[in-house]
Amino acid sequence: MMVEDSVHYMRGSEADAKLSDARMNEYTTLLSEIHRGLIVTNGDAIRFHVAGGGLSAIGPEWSKGIEYQPESPEGIIVESLDRPASLAVGNVYLHQLAPHWFIFENLD
Repeated sequence: MMVEDSVHYMRGSEADAKLSDARMNEYTTLLSEIHRGLIVTNGDAIRFHVAGGGLSAIGPEWSKGIEYQPESPEGIIVESLDRPASLAVGNVYLHQLAPHWFIFENLD
């Protein structure tokens, strides 16, 4: 569904850029079915948490998931997240999947 809609959006015309009310309602319904603890928003960015662990007073010591960032990405872009032990603690690392879509790893 998103791939089909993105093709219309990428054409750049005013007519193609707007989704129909029915399509927007379908997105709203689907997104409302996602458990609230899995989604975090920050401004226009949307983060889908997939995993996390460790013990901290305010949350997990690490978390990983998929993030949509419509503007310039906030985090350190890396080629790979395969070796988290080599990444410095206290940063958010991003591996780009597609324009605006990233796998993130947050190391607190």
